[in-house]
Amino acid sequence: MRLLFSKAQWLGLKSISSKQLDYLEQLSTQDENLSPYIVILQHQFIYGALGNDLLMRLVWQVFMFFLTPFFSVPGNLKYLTTEQESLLQMTQLCRDQNWELLRTSTEIYQEQKYHALRNFYKNRNLFSTSKQQIPFIWSSYQKASQICYSLGMELLIAINHGYYPPGTFLPSLKTLAKEKQVSINTVRRTFSLLNNIGVTRSINGVGTQVLPIEQIAEYCDLSQPTVRKRLFDYAKSLHILTLSCRQIVEATISSMDKNSIEKWKLKLTAIAQVHRQELVPYTILSLLSQDAPLTAVRTVYTELFQQLFWGHPLRGMLKDPQSYTSFYLPYFDFFLESLERFDAVGFASKFEELMEHEIKFAVDHLVSLGINEASALILDQ
Repeated sequence: MRLLFSKAQWLGLKSISSKQLDYLEQLSTQDENLSPYIVILQHQFIYGALGNDLLMRLVWQVFMFFLTPFFSVPGNLKYLTTEQESLLQMTQLCRDQNWELLRTSTEIYQEQKYHALRNFYKNRNLFSTSKQQIPFIWSSYQKASQICYSLGMELLIAINHGYYPPGTFLPSLKTLAKEKQVSINTVRRTFSLLNNIGVTRSINGVGTQVLPIEQIAEYCDLSQPTVRKRLFDYAKSLHILTLSCRQIVEATISSMDKNSIEKWKLKLTAIAQVHRQELVPYTILSLLSQDAPLTAVRTVYTELFQQLFWGHPLRGMLKDPQSYTSFYLPYFDFFLESLERFDAVGFASKFEELMEHEIKFAVDHLVSLGINEASALILDQ
């Protein structure tokens, strides 16, 4: 939780109104009757201020998986009494607009929560445990009606990785339905979505053809609500990754051995060999989803990284791709040099800077396309 949510909590507290601060203080003084419901309300006010419902769904899932069992055991609330005191201190720092000290306080707050959970499981857990842990699971699309989005994302990833080059055709409706064990109607809806975002086009009697990236702008239909929602999903995922990347990059690189460092260098060098340095942030995010030192973080980053493929149409709308690519060259060189020095702190700081550029670019681009919902995402200025 500390790695994923510390900066989001800080930025959320910076963003809430004076009236909401009053309400947070009222909640925080009810320590004798603290309940999961009160903590949920606190989370809603703090993280909800960032305008990202995908972040709120993630916070909710984490709360239900990790904290609800903790709160369900009588006597555990005493482990979090200092946490409520810390929240009161943070609301006062918000009123004073002491943002630097607030950032430190949010780190301490998350650390206290970590130690409270750790001490409980170490000292108070009297239940027998199985050898295999129950894994944390989180998925953006869980409803049956949303299976086509998951399948669409899967096909987008395959297209981006070159499994279906431009000009080739995707498998037929029947073939894909049988292979993915879904209905033909689901595959048909998936193809319709890919057509609408400009990645493919369906030709009657022939099949669904993958389009070259320069034709995306021509075929992308932004009037379709599903297209707008998927592009907004891309921005929301990028937003969460930007808020958490610095601490996760630092923790990941600090935990890696020489062989892992070499793997990262090879991955970065590979995109330079094909002159695709603009892919450096996505290459690093992919590596983090594989190598982050905590299983739950890898689970979250894998899901968020996959959501970024919905942003594929934006690449085809760039007016000057060459200058766009050249922007990434200094970052690319810095990351390689940092890996040579095992400089986790420097790498993490520079990567956060690059990700802040990515999310601001994405939001500005989406707003210019009429997807004004993206402007609701709160960014650190």
